[in-house]
Formats: sequence, C-alpha cells, structure tokens
Amino acid sequence: MSEKTKKILKFTYYGVFVATELAIYLTFICLEASGNYETIIIKYAGILLCFAAAALGSVFNGKDGLVLTCALLFTAVSDLFILVLNKYYEIGVTTFIIVQTVHFCRMYLINGKKPYISLGIRLGLAAVIILILGITGKLTALTGIVAVYLPMLVSNVIESVFLCKKSRRYILYALGLFLFLCCDICVGLDNFSMLGITLPVGLKNFVGSAIWIFYLPSQVLVVLSANKTDYKPFFAKEKISTENEG
Repeated sequence: MSEKTKKILKFTYYGVFVATELAIYLTFICLEASGNYETIIIKYAGILLCFAAAALGSVFNGKDGLVLTCALLFTAVSDLFILVLNKYYEIGVTTFIIVQTVHFCRMYLINGKKPYISLGIRLGLAAVIILILGITGKLTALTGIVAVYLPMLVSNVIESVFLCKKSRRYILYALGLFLFLCCDICVGLDNFSMLGITLPVGLKNFVGSAIWIFYLPSQVLVVLSANKTDYKPFFAKEKISTENEG
C-alpha cells in the first residue's frame, strides 16, 4: 500500500471518528438543554468510542497509538466508576492517576529526556497539598488521592506545551490536556460542598454543565494527537541512546 493511500485512509478514518463524536456531543448537549433527559450512557459511549478509535488507530500510529490506547482504557475505567456507577470515587480518581502517569511517560518517551526532576516536583507538590489538607482537617482518602492526581495533571498540561515544537500535531495534545484540566477544575468547583464551601447557584449550574463541554473534546483531541514517531526510551543507558542516534 502506497504512502498516499495510507494518508487518505488515515484522514478518512479520523474524519469519521470526529464526525461521530460531534454527533454524540451535540446530542447530549441538546438533550440536557431541552429538559431532564438522562445522558450518562450517551456520554460514556463517547468515551468508549475514543478508546476504540485510539486502539484501531494504532494501525496508523504504531507504539504511540498503543500508549494512547492504554491511557484511554484507564480513562474509560475511571468514568465507569465516576460517571456510570456514580460511586467508588476513590477507585475512579486512582485510575485517573494512572491515566496521567501514562501521559507523563508518553511525553518523556517522545522527547527522550530524563523525567526524574519533574517526577520529584510532582511528588513534592502532592506532599505539600496532603500536609495542608491534614493541618486543616480536610484530609480523607478521596482528597488525598486528588492531591496526588492534581499535580500530575497540571504538570502534564504545562510540559505538553513544550512538545509542540517537535510536531504541530502535539498542539492538539496540549489543547486536549488543557481542556482536561478545565473539566477537572469544574469538577472541583462542583464538589466544593465536600469542603464546606457553598457556591452561588448560577456558578454551580454553570460548572455542572461545563464539565462535559470540556471533557469529551479533550479526549477527542488526545486521540487525534497520536503520531507515528520513534520513541527515545528515557530509561535506556546512555550508550544505547548514542548508538540509536547514530
């Protein structure tokens, strides 16, 4: 199969994917705006489609597609607990930590840099947040897990921006992770009542609606960021890295 044919097939494949996700997106937005319709299954279908699209897209994207498939698999597991079952939030957020860990590994496999300083900063921030939660009496199993998750996500958003100079496709990745962060900010605001903070009714209604306005597009953009590229294992010995570069 020629390279031109592969490009056409890839463009068509992702075009159908985006069109289908757009239909799902508009469907649940219209249903929620028109009345008290249950849209959980429609939303979850959008997430499962992202996972399926990433998995099948691995044919075009190789290892990078497989890594993204792993991230989206754990995303689907997280949403199963948080969205569909609406319980076991500790498990759901823990699997989201795995999601962000996979994204973290993906970025460092792409750029080949050592991740240890970044990892140390992330863990340090998590420790500080946990300490503050403990001092203020707000530390629970769930808030402790969130304290680990939040620095991972924020750091991934920041570091993804630096990948954009390697390929324009990673602009989609950076934007996807940024929308992911916007979604989680809305989730946090929506759950401020757990910390004894009450939001104005108008603001609470807005953030409740904005969660999925940000979330599904974020996952679609992550899928579209898949790029057939040679990974540079950050865990490889320097000698091996030099040989590969030559």
